[in-house]
Amino acid sequence: MGEILPADKVRSTPLDEPVSVSRKHPRRVLIHGFAGTSRYWAADMPKDVEIWCLNESHICSWSSVGTLTQTGKKVRVNCGCTHPGKCTCRGHTHSPITRYSRWFQIHPRNWNSEKAVKLGWRADEWGRAEGHEKFLATCDVPVFMQDVDPAIPTSIAYPFEAIQEAFGTASPDGVKRSYLTSTPAYMLALALYEEVNEIFIAGIDLAVGNEYFFQRPCFEYYLGIAKGRGIPVHYPPQGCPLLNAPIYAVDEASPQPDAQGPTEWTPIGVDLRGSS
Repeated sequence: MGEILPADKVRSTPLDEPVSVSRKHPRRVLIHGFAGTSRYWAADMPKDVEIWCLNESHICSWSSVGTLTQTGKKVRVNCGCTHPGKCTCRGHTHSPITRYSRWFQIHPRNWNSEKAVKLGWRADEWGRAEGHEKFLATCDVPVFMQDVDPAIPTSIAYPFEAIQEAFGTASPDGVKRSYLTSTPAYMLALALYEEVNEIFIAGIDLAVGNEYFFQRPCFEYYLGIAKGRGIPVHYPPQGCPLLNAPIYAVDEASPQPDAQGPTEWTPIGVDLRGSS
């Protein structure tokens, strides 16, 4: 496959020593998204697992702790709120993401600028709330973008041509075309391109609306490539809708599936024994 990024561009945490990309030191990567159903699984990852994050998930919690009223015992709470400061369920504390190896901000700076201005945000901050640029500029890990951004010292241009050549699909004129319909797809494609040895998925459901119709098939395309290569892919222990749906004509009485995606998930087993 294509050239592996140099080791000084791969870190297990902002403060750790670089992780070797040698085959003697297998690389394990977690693709981390926003979904409150499973993003907390990242906090349970062994230290050798690289955590790749995206967009403004630096404001999300990867661990929420509440207290059982009857026993006083502290337990993890799966809070689905995207922003801890706007949490509507209350009754628990939030811990922001503190360990990450790479960041992905693929959107152009003027993404959704009209909406951003209406919300009182800057028009050139990728359609995100104020403070996002400051985080990207100071996170001290590789930040993958469409192009190198002078304001982001660790920014790296995403290898579009290499990904297209490796995984693109041929158009009628015979020219390969990239198949990338979401940032998680960019992340998973890069992990495959770099020949990582093991993949974990957390906080990625792609189960409703635009995500379900356009983004999920693409992400599952890359999951299929991983399976075909024999790369282990681990899903959250509580279940995940990816590659998980009713069996056509067997589990359903109707030919029309729910347009919003599956409403119930069958948990997919995860075995982390020997991985710590």
